[in-house]
Amino acid sequence: MNESGPNRSRETPAVAFCADQKVALPLAVVFQSLLRYNRGSLRIYVITENLAEKDRASLRAAVRNDPFVSVEFLSPPERLATLCAGLSGPRAAYFRLLLPDLFPERKNLLYLDVDILIRRDLSQLWERVIDSRQAVQACVDHHPTVSSVAFGSTINIPIYGELGLPPTQPYYNSGVLGLNLEQWRERRLTETIIHFLRSYEKRCPFWDQGGINAILGHEIEMLPREWNAFYHQAGIHDHIVHFVSHKKPYNLPKGTWLERVQLAGWHHAQRDQPLYREYFHVVDETVYRGWRPRSILQSALRVVPFALLQAIRTRRLRLAASR
Repeated sequence: MNESGPNRSRETPAVAFCADQKVALPLAVVFQSLLRYNRGSLRIYVITENLAEKDRASLRAAVRNDPFVSVEFLSPPERLATLCAGLSGPRAAYFRLLLPDLFPERKNLLYLDVDILIRRDLSQLWERVIDSRQAVQACVDHHPTVSSVAFGSTINIPIYGELGLPPTQPYYNSGVLGLNLEQWRERRLTETIIHFLRSYEKRCPFWDQGGINAILGHEIEMLPREWNAFYHQAGIHDHIVHFVSHKKPYNLPKGTWLERVQLAGWHHAQRDQPLYREYFHVVDETVYRGWRPRSILQSALRVVPFALLQAIRTRRLRLAASR
């Protein structure tokens, strides 16, 4: 990443990820896609409690040949358990709220989810982060259940009305975040957001993301959409592609029969889509070369069209409703 310019921070650009033991493959893909485009010094931090040592070794090996990139694995702050006791959702979802504690000497940090594909050098994004005067920079969440900006409808967050937040307030996705750590620490935003979630969590969905939007949504600096483009809307010119739902390239069919069929059908339907194929091109540049989300259901879809399975499901639902 380019650090030149009279107004640029002298900090080495840094990217943080929060990971658990289930995300070794997608994290390897993110690393590889990042290294594809990186053009300068970069520090990578992975905040994890239980990522296996063999997976850590593979990720270290991925950056070993790049003299400008380093990777470090850090444990979440010890006060995580105390702060987040009683809150729902995976523990890793709250790690990013505690990033300022982990990096007390840093001014800025870029946070990225692991279910993404990086398609550009991150220098331009980093420059926006260090130039911002806001504590957080993020992209609008374009899912119809939350985004009033994208869809012109009342925001579907129950607590917003009670808080006096306008229905037109943008709702942001926390999968890509620029963080001004100095401001965050000065304003004690970790404590403020977690205190809010303790009181309103059941009416403010999506865990830490809901808290960030409720407390900071009116002042978040909006990043261009191409830095967090949801896969179902993304195109070849977007810089970061985000697989926001359970329909991720690395997810195998599981759950109910219907959920299994739907995910297997999605994989089958996506096999010729450029960005989906690009994801597996990157997989093949990692230690997971050759891995594909194969399952019995996906094999069946080569013989039985997905549309037929959907028709059978629809008929069963109609029969059940008529009884």
